[in-house]
Amino acid sequence: MANGDPTAPPGGSSSEPSPGSAPAPPQQTDQQEQEGQHGNDTQPVIPNALPTNANGNAGADADQQVWEDIEGEGDEFELDGEEHDGEDSESEDFFQDPMDPAWKPCPRPGQLGCPHYERKCKIVAPCCGELFWCRHCHNAEKNENEEEPSKAHEIDRKSVTRIVCQLCHTEQDVGAECTNCGERFALYFCGICKFWDNRGDIKKIFHCKDCGICRVGGAENFFHCKTCGSCYPRQLENHTCIERAMHQDCPICLENLFESIRSVAVLQCGHTIHQECLRGMTREFVGLSSLRCPVCSASICKTEQLWAAMDRQVEETPMPADLQYEVSIICNDCHKRGSCAFHIYGHKCPECGSYNTRRTQTAEGVRGGG
Repeated sequence: MANGDPTAPPGGSSSEPSPGSAPAPPQQTDQQEQEGQHGNDTQPVIPNALPTNANGNAGADADQQVWEDIEGEGDEFELDGEEHDGEDSESEDFFQDPMDPAWKPCPRPGQLGCPHYERKCKIVAPCCGELFWCRHCHNAEKNENEEEPSKAHEIDRKSVTRIVCQLCHTEQDVGAECTNCGERFALYFCGICKFWDNRGDIKKIFHCKDCGICRVGGAENFFHCKTCGSCYPRQLENHTCIERAMHQDCPICLENLFESIRSVAVLQCGHTIHQECLRGMTREFVGLSSLRCPVCSASICKTEQLWAAMDRQVEETPMPADLQYEVSIICNDCHKRGSCAFHIYGHKCPECGSYNTRRTQTAEGVRGGG
């Protein structure tokens, strides 16, 4: 079995999708903050469809159609907004993709700004005293591309107090318009986050007091989950809550999700992970391993159709007499213990019907992993 996953059956054509094959990838809406923080334009996504494994193969056309049908049922959402650490709507990772064609090019012809935001002023970085269009521009030069590790640093957005108008080049305190020429720096300005974006009306930027940052997508479309510590789209009001779920590190790359500028997915179990890391995980793993949360091992999406397909495959593939015995299992979804008949395709939980189980031992004692 590839990767040692005893629950993944061999591939091949059949009337049902092979459990060892890769499920189809969940549809997603990239979340990004306006200034590049998961809290700005970024919004959490809940993958409700099965992920794809690049190494897997659905087999026959009928098998592929089952995966496509499952994928089509996935409802995923993104939260637009600003960064989670409480600045302007400078994050487009959580709800809308900053590279969205509707927002490009940035800046638009005849407008001032950077690839992140459209504005008419530059911030004076309090850490190094240099001018930058936005904090993302600063961090890219002073942290990501800094050749001397000892000099690498990121800007503290809340400490920004001075800006420079790019029309008359007057340095001044943070504000919505220039104190010298009177030009408004952008259509949207947040004095709390010290954030400007001339596309604020298009992105529907709003400031969330609880998150402490600006977000995109319209305040009427979101609610703040105090347990998870983040704004979620109203479609997710019945999500599984986990204490400060959006303030954890990604279980794959270990980057802090609240500070991240990349899209974040909210799994069915409530745990969070970068959407990009989730895709990579489902492509690199095979069988049921690609469907498990890297934190708690629960199924990452709705799997009813997959379990039904596995039921039929198990029924159509009887085990020989020497392999007909009971095994003890623990379910990763309902966390109940039980026993079931051994099968090479997987072991079904007698409580909830999930095949996302861990094998412990047989009635005769330990007979291998699972």
